[in-house]
Order: sequence, then structure tokens, then C-alpha cells
Amino acid sequence: MGDNADTKHDGNGASCKGPGRASGSFYTGEYGGVSFKPRNAIANEFQDPFCFHAYSPVTMRTNTVTVTQNFTVGVGGCVWECGDLLRRFLVAEQQDVLKHTKTMSTISKTTLPWTFLWNQTTAIELGCGTAIGALAAAAAGAKAVCATDFAHVLDAVTRANAASNKHLGCPVALREWSWGNEEHEAEIIKWIDDASTSGSANTRKTKAAKSRGDKSRTSADLAPQTLLVLGADLAYVPEVFDKLVACLQSLERASQARGWKFAFAFAHRPRLPAAEDLLLSLEDIFSYHDFVSSSLLDKRYQNTKYAATTGVRIYTSKRNTPNVLLETT
Repeated sequence: MGDNADTKHDGNGASCKGPGRASGSFYTGEYGGVSFKPRNAIANEFQDPFCFHAYSPVTMRTNTVTVTQNFTVGVGGCVWECGDLLRRFLVAEQQDVLKHTKTMSTISKTTLPWTFLWNQTTAIELGCGTAIGALAAAAAGAKAVCATDFAHVLDAVTRANAASNKHLGCPVALREWSWGNEEHEAEIIKWIDDASTSGSANTRKTKAAKSRGDKSRTSADLAPQTLLVLGADLAYVPEVFDKLVACLQSLERASQARGWKFAFAFAHRPRLPAAEDLLLSLEDIFSYHDFVSSSLLDKRYQNTKYAATTGVRIYTSKRNTPNVLLETT
């Protein structure tokens, strides 16, 4: 941790210009009067803020995303390795696909649902914390993005990250969602309706390109809308597993009612035996596909026990396989 305080680090260990913050409080924090050590948080390796670069196939430009952390919030204020894996899955891998290369043995252009369909995607991140997943979706060119969590987390860390990344072209909306709260859920459904009738700057740029005679995205524009739910490291409180499953079912129903595709991208590492119960519950309800993701893990974790247990699983409606999501003709 001997870096200068005016240096940020991106997810690959490279520095990027901008003011940083001293790292004296990185290893310990206080939440509810109890000190904790954010074990396995990416923040243990990098200075704050954490930043990364994301290419958008919608705007055809590379965006820089800055994610500020706040350890006084507790676990919700950290960038964890699963959050970093989720953003790598969403934005880093698609760059390789666009270059017709592969870094994962099971990934190809036919199994990445959103590589060319971001302008038809509405994304919602559950338990967002720093909102690294939501910000990655916005940077990639999503039509609309919403980050959800407890109100105190949104106020302490998420709101600042949404405000500091307005340049992405898709503003990140914030909504409180305590799973199981019907009023919160109703607000999320209302947001989906509002988002479906409005377009982000990313969407407007795509339409402008088409008006100039750019036909390169015609097939994507004709593709069905997708509701992409994002989640990273959500399986560590067994008492809320049933509520999480119910939330996902509600979002699936909302997408089906609008004629949209549904997908849940879940970056996951089992932190306790009960986490298997959540996976089994989801398997009963959704179809799923596991991606071999160790090559997308930060290099510090590729040859450790994390690589064997960490991955991204895509859940879809039973009648849809991941490949069906890509059909554009």
C-alpha cells in the first residue's frame, strides 16, 4: 500500500489519473459500533477509489468508471471480488469477444447474451452496495439502470458513485429495496415501466446513428427487450434467501408481462454451507448456465481457492435458454 495518495487503481492493477484518498482506513472499519475487517474485499489490494475502463458497443467508446468505497457502511461499502468479477463479466469479456478472441473456454459470441444488445437492456442490481455492477451496465450501454439496496447504504456510498459517473450516458437510478417490502417492490416495478418509455443518452445516440444511415445495429434493435438483474455475493444471510428468490420471481413476472426476456447474472462464491440452499431453490425455478470464470478473476485470485468456487451463473426463465436470448432474427 505504498502508492501515492493521488493515484487511483483500476481492476487490472494499472493506475489511472485522478485524485485518490489515503488508505489508512482500508483494513478496518466500524459498523453499528462493531469493528470489522473486510476480508477478501478488493479494497484490501487497491487504493480508493477503485476504477475501471469499459468499452460500450452501443456508443463505440471506452468509459472510465470510478467507484468510491466507504467502510463505515459495513459490507455494503466495499468492492468485493465477486463484484469485480461481475463487472469483468459484463464489460471486460465483451471486448475480447468483439476482437474475436476468447479468454474463457466456454465463452463465445453465441453465449454472451448482451454483447450487442445493451441498447435493448434494462438492468437492475440487487444489494448493490457500491453499485459496481450497475455502473458496469451503464458503461456498457444499457438502456436504463437501477441500483437497489437499503436506504442507509444508498445514502452513504451508492448515491455518490451514481453522481460521479453521470458521464456514462445512462444515469443510474437509485431505489430502496428491502427484500420482502411490498411498497419498495411496487416502486421498482413502477421504475421498470417508466424506464421502458424513456431512453438514455446511449439509446438516443444509437437512434441518431441509425438516422445517419448506420445499419450496423439493425438486428439488435429488432431484438426483444431484456430485463437483466445483477447480483454479486448475495448469499451470506440465509434468513433472507426466500425473500431474494421471491424478488427474482417478481421481476421475472414483470418482464414476462411486458414481453421481455429475463436474466439474472449472479456472481457468487459460497461463503457458508447454507448458500447451497439458495442455489438449489433457484435451480428449481429457473434454467441456468455456469460460466467458467477463473480467467476473469483478478490475477491475485486465479491460482487460489477462490478460483475453484467463484463464478458467474446466468439464470433465465425455464422456457428460455441463455442462447435463446441472443436470437435477433
